[in-house]
Amino acid sequence: MDFASEILGYKDLLMNYAKKLKHQNIHDAEDLFQTTILKALTNKDKFKPGTNLRAWLTTIMTHQFINEIRLSKKRDQELIESPDLRYFSGAQVPPDALSNLNLQEMSKSLTSLENILSTAFILHFEGYKYKEISKKLNLSLGTVKSRIYYARERLKILCSRN
Repeated sequence: MDFASEILGYKDLLMNYAKKLKHQNIHDAEDLFQTTILKALTNKDKFKPGTNLRAWLTTIMTHQFINEIRLSKKRDQELIESPDLRYFSGAQVPPDALSNLNLQEMSKSLTSLENILSTAFILHFEGYKYKEISKKLNLSLGTVKSRIYYARERLKILCSRN
């Protein structure tokens, strides 16, 4: 049996896993599934025969999903830092304009937080894990968690005032 046929034998399993990752959004799950299959086929030389193909495929899918989240956060951050003014020149309104405004408000609120809270929160928002933030800021894990919690609570208050 060729490699592509073996991979497609896991189609149902991979689609169910993709739906779970994408919170039952069929279109996004299909995109994730297709990207996973494409990556598996292009990297088939890295698969070691005799090892667990299912685990290899789900690992590829998991990493692809995480990369999409990181890319999405990066795009959101770029929107906060440099808004695209072309939407304001005509009648065009981006479909996610409301969420962009919320992100901009949140960015303004972040600048009003004390640096001690905002640093930990921003690192967590960028995708760092609590342990990574703890090491980076040379703080205990509990301190990092509490600073992120208090930053969230203060942001809720600040954003509700606006």
